[in-house]
Amino acid sequence: MSINSLKLALCTILLFMTSSVAGQPGQGKGGRPKGQVQGEKKQPNFNAENALGILLYDDRKVLKKVKVKKAKKKNSVVKIISEYNHTIRELTFLHTDEFRAAENIVALKRAKAEATRDREAMQNAQHDAMEKLIHIKRKVNHAEQELNDKLAFVLSEKQFRKWYRFQRSRKESLKPKKPDNNDNRESQQRGPRR
Repeated sequence: MSINSLKLALCTILLFMTSSVAGQPGQGKGGRPKGQVQGEKKQPNFNAENALGILLYDDRKVLKKVKVKKAKKKNSVVKIISEYNHTIRELTFLHTDEFRAAENIVALKRAKAEATRDREAMQNAQHDAMEKLIHIKRKVNHAEQELNDKLAFVLSEKQFRKWYRFQRSRKESLKPKKPDNNDNRESQQRGPRR
């Protein structure tokens, strides 16, 4: 091999090595990516429909959870659930633009707050969006109240309690999980226990 070809091969190897090292994400202290503070986790994206508690129910699941056996009662429950789902679908269709606008506003405010590290602004972003959507929340609550009233009339007391527990658990599943930062900080500050 000639010297020129060796120089060319050496230069290309060095070029590839430096570009691969430069392409790696920067690592700060402790192996954390730069820009991320210890214990700080990214907040979940704001979903307007979840924040308003908008739920659609599967009538088969409801019948199974509530343990409705009689055919007449089953038909009544299915009809009530279908009416409720129709009302909620109508609401979401009519207000889709408002949901997306609120989600975009929250995303922009959070990005701005993260850039300036303003925790209060991050918390207020979602609150401001919810204030703009309060009229939809009232409609959803009204539809839910009608659903519960109709089901209370059709179902037995025991079945209605099961329904109510099912409804509550579904609503809880919509709420975003808050990051648990305290555990990480305390264990790192204290060090290993002896």
